Amino acid sequence: MRVQDEIVFRFLDEGVAASAALLREREAPETCRAVLDALPAVGLARHGIYSGSEVYLVLPVLLAPPREHATTIVRPGDVGFLTVEKGSG
Repeated sequence: MRVQDEIVFRFLDEGVAASAALLREREAPETCRAVLDALPAVGLARHGIYSGSEVYLVLPVLLAPPREHATTIVRPGDVGFLTVEKGSG
């Protein structure tokens, strides 16, 4: 069985798509597994206006993998994962 090493984001209204490589086994195996298990996910992509050039999607289920490869530095082209429990923000 081939391991999935990327995910694709599709913005249907704009007719564009972008693929992203996953960190996988060495850097964040449980986070990647949790995200992949939650796919496919459909929702409204929103601009993270307060944090700069960022787009985010709220997943329909709360994912809570352990903290792996944590960073506050997100560069252009990076895909980050953040868990925020309802009522905590």
